[in-house]
Amino acid sequence: MSAATLLERIRQLPPQNRHIVEQLVEALTPTKEDQPARKFRFDWAGCLAEYRDEFTSVQLQKKILDEWQSNS
Repeated sequence: MSAATLLERIRQLPPQNRHIVEQLVEALTPTKEDQPARKFRFDWAGCLAEYRDEFTSVQLQKKILDEWQSNS
């Protein structure tokens, strides 16, 4: 059945049946929650290796938090 034929058949339905079709289509339409979650990329791993002897991870987290707060 073509899309045009289907649309014409839906248009010919009584209003209460059209409402049921609308609800069914809404229920079958994929939502954002239905889509697979994006995987995290770790291509940044190791990029702070040069600071390993200068800062601890906690100190770096604190610096990042301070930076975010100062920019908001």
